[in-house]
Amino acid sequence: GLGLPGEDSLERLAEFFGVEKSVLAGDSELENALIVKNRKLFRQKNSIIAILSVLLAVVVAFFAYALVSISFPDYNPFKTKVIDDVKYTYVNDGREIFYRVDGVRRSGDVGNFKEKIVLENEIGGLRVTEIADYAFEDFWVEEIVFNENLQRVGEGAFYSATVGKVSFNRGLCELGAYAFAYCQVESVCLPDSLRVVEGFAFYGCDTLKEVSVGAGTEEIRPCAFSLCPKLEKVTINSAAVIREEAFGFTGIREIVFNNPDVRLFDLAFSCNPLLESVDYCGESSRWQREFSPRNLGADKIRLRVADSDGFAVYEYDEFLQGWEPVLSQ
Repeated sequence: GLGLPGEDSLERLAEFFGVEKSVLAGDSELENALIVKNRKLFRQKNSIIAILSVLLAVVVAFFAYALVSISFPDYNPFKTKVIDDVKYTYVNDGREIFYRVDGVRRSGDVGNFKEKIVLENEIGGLRVTEIADYAFEDFWVEEIVFNENLQRVGEGAFYSATVGKVSFNRGLCELGAYAFAYCQVESVCLPDSLRVVEGFAFYGCDTLKEVSVGAGTEEIRPCAFSLCPKLEKVTINSAAVIREEAFGFTGIREIVFNNPDVRLFDLAFSCNPLLESVDYCGESSRWQREFSPRNLGADKIRLRVADSDGFAVYEYDEFLQGWEPVLSQ
C-alpha cells in the first residue's frame, strides 16, 4: 500500500490547509481497524462469489437434467449400463421397470462391427425386455443371441444392418415395423410366441433365403417379406392371416402350409414367378374354395394337398379356372 507522510510533511500540509496537524495524522488504531475490516470484507466477498457460482452451476445442471427428462422421459444417466460394449438403459414406463437395449457403444475397437452379441437377461434384478427403435441400425454383427426375457424388438431395430445369424428367443411377442428391413440376413425362424409380424419387418432383405413362421403367429402384415429376391422357401406353421403382398416380389420356389386354417388375402404372394410347388396340410376342398394363383403370384404351380386318403397333386387349369388333379400318392 502507500506509505504514511512524515512529521515535516504533516506540518507543511497542516499549514497549507490551515488545520491542526493532528487532524491530518489521523488515529493509527482506527486505521488498523479499518485495514482489518477491509480484509474481512474482501474474504466475505470472495466467499459469496464462490457460493453464488456453486448455486448457479446447480441451477444450470437442474434445468439441463429437466430438459433431457422432458425430451427423453426414459433416460436416466445414473442407471445406464454398458456391458460387453452393449448399452442398456433403465426404463420406468409407469407400468413396469425394466432395462432396454440401446445398441452398441461405437468407439475404440468396436466401431460398427462385433463378432457376437449375447444380450443380458437381467441387470440388477430387473429384466431386459426390449430392443430400442433403430438400436443396431447399420451395424454389423456375425451373430446375435436374444435373451429369454426379450419381448419387443423396436421399429427399425436392425434397419440396414448385417446380421450373419440371429437366434430369436421363445418369449418374443412384438416385432416392430422395419425391424429388419434391408438387413443382410440369410434365414429367419420366428418363435411360436410372436403374434404379429408387422408390415415391412423384413422388407428388402436381399440375402434372405428361408423363412419359417411360428405356430402362434396370427397375422403377417403387408409387405412384411416383400422384395426379397433370394427368398426360396417359406414355411407357415400357424393359422395366420397373410395380408396383401406380405411375400410379394420374391424368388420363392416352395411354400409349405402346416396349418389347414391359414388364410391368404389377394396378392398375398404376388409376383413370385419362380414358385413351383406348394404343400398344404388341409383338405383339397378347402384349397379349391379358398386359394388361387392370384394369391400365390404364379401361373404354373404344382400343389400337393394332404387329403384324408393320402397326398394329391394338382395343377391350376387356366381354362377351367380351378385346380385339376394330376396324380395321387
